[in-house]
Order: sequence, then structure tokens, then C-alpha cells
Amino acid sequence: MILSKNKKKIVLITGSRSDYGLLTSLIKEIKKKNYYNLKIIAAGSHFDKNHGYSIKEILSDKVKTNYNLKNQPKNYLISSILSSSLINAEKFSKILDKEKPNAVIILGDRHEILPIAFVSYVMNYKLIHFGGGESTPNNYDEGIRHSLSFFSTYHFVTNLFYKKNLIKMGINKRNIFISGSLGIDKIVNSNLRKKKEIPPKFKRIFNKKCFLVTFHPTTKLSTFENIKSLKNLLEALKKFENFNSIITLPANDKDSFEYIKIYNSFSKKNKNFYIFKTLGHENYINFANYSDLIIGNSSSGILEIPSLRKISINVGLRQKGRIFGNSVINVNTEKSSIIKAIKKGLSLNGDPKFINKLKNPYGDGFASLRSHEIFKKII
Repeated sequence: MILSKNKKKIVLITGSRSDYGLLTSLIKEIKKKNYYNLKIIAAGSHFDKNHGYSIKEILSDKVKTNYNLKNQPKNYLISSILSSSLINAEKFSKILDKEKPNAVIILGDRHEILPIAFVSYVMNYKLIHFGGGESTPNNYDEGIRHSLSFFSTYHFVTNLFYKKNLIKMGINKRNIFISGSLGIDKIVNSNLRKKKEIPPKFKRIFNKKCFLVTFHPTTKLSTFENIKSLKNLLEALKKFENFNSIITLPANDKDSFEYIKIYNSFSKKNKNFYIFKTLGHENYINFANYSDLIIGNSSSGILEIPSLRKISINVGLRQKGRIFGNSVINVNTEKSSIIKAIKKGLSLNGDPKFINKLKNPYGDGFASLRSHEIFKKII
């Protein structure tokens, strides 16, 4: 074992429930190997009570956060989000001054992470980015993700195609490593519960067959287009009276507050709709495993859910630009098209030959182990 005083120091930042769910396997790997002195910073929407206050999930996992950047936007206006980000950026610069880490780890494409990456870059700290090279041109995430790549020193991507994208952007290929998706590690290593082991507070949901639904605003579309798309999806789901719909609320993005109001209003009028601010990653994986279809436009339906051998209905343009495995059915946001896609998904779900052929192009469940071994060479 390496003596504590000789350990190199890593600072890892999580800014939302989505990136934390993916980073948990990497955090466990780093802690288990005990090769680095790991400092964890929680920021962004982890402290937003309207979006589930997901710091609770971190605490329930008994993961110690060394610093909490709790400053939150006062409202959902872009000016308020930017103001909050700048305050957290200043606080983060002071943390870097104090800790002087050998590397800083970030993941994804969320706006909460952008100022953190910028501070690391201008203060000349090694920045390790997971999830670069992917493309979602209908979201602000596209520009944020590529900006994070240009700020970063090293890049861990989910497959060869995304490595090639980074090389086309001018990133040095020697600094790009194919790790696979960290989220698959979580699925492969999870102890999936049997239905009889469902916690009592959730059992009434599974008295029917279920859909697991996560539908975010597409940030480059107008508010009118986003609201119309959501209402079409909900009306399509309503047609399947023999199914309960488990709905997780969107992250803190443009139009998310309007979405929350619509979801809450709709659930009051439809008893088979169950709304959750957040399920937590463990419950999310188990609920996905119990469900007949995963529906919406979350990246999890494309990157991680295929490893459960589940079919995803990807609705709309939010994820356009990504690589899709054969488990994903793409559909536009028209009500009739969504209904047709759901019926197709249910029919395929009952076909064992099709299910056995499902493949995930995003990895094999060893991304954390692979990444940790590479860290030894670059940090």
C-alpha cells in the first residue's frame, strides 16, 4: 500500500444526479485501490430541492464530499444560472489553491461543470474529461461538451467513433483513451433486486406492467415546441391504460420548470402516472430492469440501458447525433408515431430471439478498472 503522504491527489467534481450516477463506479475503484488521495466536490443541482436534492443520494451511498458548492440559481432564467455558476467558479478556484491536486476529473456536458473546467484550465491543472467526442447538436450540451474537451488534458471516451471525432477536432490522439461508459459498470456490478424485493413504498407501482419515462426539454428548440412534444408523449402514454408510467423529472435546463408543472398537473388527472423528482441511480437501474420499456430522451436509454437487454424508445431530437445500438427505437414527437413505436417495442420485447441479439456499443462494464490503470501512467 502506498503511504498516504506520498499519494498523488485527485479532485473529482460531480454537478448533477446524472453525472454522479455514472461516476460512482469510478469513485469506488479509486477508493478500493487506495492509490490516490481522492477529494470529492459536490456542486450544481445536487442542492436543488426542485430537482430531487440529490446530495441525499451521495450521503446515502456513504460517499464523503470534501467540499460542497451549494450556491443555487434563484430562478430558471439563464442570467441567474450564469450568476450562480460564476460564484461557484470563484469558490472552486480557492479550493484548487488549497488542495493543489495532480489532476481534476469531470464528466459529461452539463452547464454546472463548464465554469469548473475553465478555472482548472486557466489555473493550469491537469483536467481529465469523461464523455467527450459525442454529438447532440440540438442541445446546448453540444457546445459545452466540446468546450470541455478543449479545456481538458486527457480524454476518456466511450468508443472508437468518439475518439475519431475528437481527433477531427484537433485533440492529440495520444491523450485520448477508450474506456467505455462508466454507467455500464454500475449495471454490470449491481445486485439487481427481484420484484419480490421491491421496497414496500414502491410495490403499488408494480401491480401492473410499467414504462420508465424520462423526457427532458431539447434546449435548442422553442418553449412551444418542447411543451407540444411533452404533451404528445403524455397523451400517447395515456393510451396504454394497462401500464403504469414511472416518470422522473428533468434536470435544471431551459423549460424544465414548465415541464415540471405539466407533469404534476397530468399525474393528478391520471392515476397510473407516478412522478419522482429523482429515483437515485440504484433504484433507476432496478426500475428499468422491472419495466417493459424505457421511454423518453435520456442518454441513459442509449448508453446504459442496452446492457440490461431492454428496449428503449428514443423520442425526438435531443439525442440525435449519438450512436444507437439495436435496442433503441427512434421516433419523432407526434402522438401517433409514439404510440406506434411503443407497440413495436412491446412486440419486440416479447421476442426472445431479438432480445438475445441486443448489443451495447458503449462498453463492457470495465470502464472504471481500465481508467484507473491508465491514471497510473498519466497522473
